[in-house]
Amino acid sequence: ETWSYMDEHFPLVHKFRPQVASPKTQEGTHPANRVSTLKYGLLRQILQAGYHVLVSDMDLVYIQNPFHHLHRDSDIEGQTDGFT
Repeated sequence: ETWSYMDEHFPLVHKFRPQVASPKTQEGTHPANRVSTLKYGLLRQILQAGYHVLVSDMDLVYIQNPFHHLHRDSDIEGQTDGFT
């Protein structure tokens, strides 16, 4: 499990385990809809934990390089095409 691995190999690195669940209203919908719904709950938890967030979707176009305005000391990445 990722959490145990991180504890063993990187004990000083701060870890964040979000608690997200797909809302009942999304049951039976397309997997992409459920993923989209989950990201807002995850985003809320990350912001409440005091982190700064940049959310970007694959269909977003940047006119200028956003990395010129970001600190390069840490990052969180996530990606999925749906649930199996």
